[in-house]
Amino acid sequence: MTATPVTAFVAQSVNQVIHGLVASASPLGIPTLVEGGSFAYRSVRRTDDPNRFELGVYGHGPEARKVAERLVEEIRTWDREHRGDRAHIDVFPAGTPDEQP
Repeated sequence: MTATPVTAFVAQSVNQVIHGLVASASPLGIPTLVEGGSFAYRSVRRTDDPNRFELGVYGHGPEARKVAERLVEEIRTWDREHRGDRAHIDVFPAGTPDEQP
């Protein structure tokens, strides 16, 4: 048991997906919040628009609702503050000094 929440990914094997044992919207895993003996994970559902999806959250355990609501707030924060953000990666040859970008 942990006293502080932990963000993790629930992952599945390709074999499980192929055999229909689990469905997955992401090959990397599903964002999951774990707190004490409870956890909540994000779900994705298609909409009539092929370019849009609906996000949801499922909670399990004695504090399922509390943990699920916390994950919902994290998703809302991402939507308000980070949607559209893109990573920026600079690549330099091996041996480039740290002080020379």
